[in-house]
Amino acid sequence: MGTKKRGLKARPDFLYLLPFVVSVAVCMALFLPMEEPSVAGAVLKCLPIVCLLGFLALVEQGNQEASKCQMALCCSLLGDVCLVWPKELLAPGVVFFGLAQVSYVMSLGFQRVNWRLGLALHLGSLLAMALLLPLIPSLALKFLLTGYSILLTTMGWRALDRARLVHEVCGAQRACTLGGAVAFWVSDASIVILQLGQLIPHKYAQAVILSTYYIAQLLLTLGAAQKFWAGTTASHTSVTSTASSPSSSSSKARIASVRHGSSSVKNNIPSVRSNTSSVNSRIPSSRKSR
Repeated sequence: MGTKKRGLKARPDFLYLLPFVVSVAVCMALFLPMEEPSVAGAVLKCLPIVCLLGFLALVEQGNQEASKCQMALCCSLLGDVCLVWPKELLAPGVVFFGLAQVSYVMSLGFQRVNWRLGLALHLGSLLAMALLLPLIPSLALKFLLTGYSILLTTMGWRALDRARLVHEVCGAQRACTLGGAVAFWVSDASIVILQLGQLIPHKYAQAVILSTYYIAQLLLTLGAAQKFWAGTTASHTSVTSTASSPSSSSSKARIASVRHGSSSVKNNIPSVRSNTSSVNSRIPSSRKSR
């Protein structure tokens, strides 16, 4: 029974993600209709990231990879605040998101490296930036966005290498990390294609950008949550072992009873031998009397 209780306690880690889901829904319902930047809008926009920070603080204590992911989330939080006022704070927002990508790269590491893949991804990123730069009026912003695109590409490269080459990490973590990197690419590409290109109304462009952004942060957070995935695996293992325990205990009892029976048989053998020897000793005396 004790094993079963410990196993069931490992499952509710999923409940820590419930505040994140609720905060995303609240943000989509209340923040998107806002026309003007405001402190209330900044708070609503940052709530999901705060929930992810709380999730890592509660579930992943002592996990170095999760600590680096927390640094990335904190930088993203500051970037989110800045981008609520894009006209005034766009450059600081880009800097904070660049630092977030650096933290994610540090979290993913360079255990296994496919240099050809990295070169191809970075060349493609620079080509895309070469097409985008003429649309950016500020020279400083051109340098900032180029540097950010390189860091974002590096993060995606490390996520791809981890998913393909680092088999020591569980498959769920690798899949989440890769999905988070792809979602981040989609979110940032949506800023350029939908919002700057004005292909769809601002409200709907913001919905696409924010939804993909929150999905990216959630998946990257789960990709760093080693104890989270170990806990869910342990719960399934413990429940399985608990379910099989009655049959195993009954089989052990049967083996013990058989061993006890065999030992009693062995204990009776000397007494039988002593009886037969006494009988044999009486036979000569009976012959003499005859």
